[in-house]
Amino acid sequence: MMSFQPCSYGPCISHLASDVEVAVAALGAARCAESLPAEFRVPLREAQRDLHEFGSALAGGMTPLLDESHIQRLDMACREYSSQPPPDGFAEFGGTVESVGLLQLARAHVRRVEYTVLAVAEPGRSLGRELQYLRQLDQLLVIFAYEAERQDEALLHAMAFGVCGGVMPEVDSKVHAH
Repeated sequence: MMSFQPCSYGPCISHLASDVEVAVAALGAARCAESLPAEFRVPLREAQRDLHEFGSALAGGMTPLLDESHIQRLDMACREYSSQPPPDGFAEFGGTVESVGLLQLARAHVRRVEYTVLAVAEPGRSLGRELQYLRQLDQLLVIFAYEAERQDEALLHAMAFGVCGGVMPEVDSKVHAH
């Protein structure tokens, strides 16, 4: 069970609820990105719903219910959608398409929720499930960002060289853009 410090000491439960609300919105924006691979939309919607329920419980003064099944769902998605580990530094600096940027923005907000949970929790309280969920979601967002970028690069390559490896015709140098 989570227990929180009163508002008189630094960040409080209202800060946490606000951070969760922003993370939910950022996940929604990423989910709506045109360049996001369609197979990522359902896991993002589920994470968005989980965080919304987490924030609603906090705002209502109740203990958030993130259990082992929520964490396992994220872990399964990480394994299912990861073709290879992202290169070092990708989580901070990678990204060439809108969905990657929005996924990284969502990740930054999820990490902020994690930091705020740590700041507002009473000393000595176990935060295992909540932190484990947030860290697993962080990992999934990195995987989705990397895979979205890889898929975009593969699509660009296919468009440039054709599915069978053919080369696109050269553009007539006499034609000028206006």
